[in-house]
Amino acid sequence: MKIRLHTDRCIGSGMCAAIAPAVFDQDPDTMLVLPRDLSPSAEQWAAAAAAADCCPVSVIELLE
Repeated sequence: MKIRLHTDRCIGSGMCAAIAPAVFDQDPDTMLVLPRDLSPSAEQWAAAAAAADCCPVSVIELLE
């Protein structure tokens, strides 16, 4: 299970970092998404999926 980020679409809403802080972070200057773990454990996968569902511009792509 891997994650692909389409950072060119990121608007910096921060939902990903709020929902899955072990998987996503935000750049402190631009507020754009930063990866913490692009191959999260099964325990973190559910949080990553929830973050993907909440992203307003579909930046997070889950690859199973």
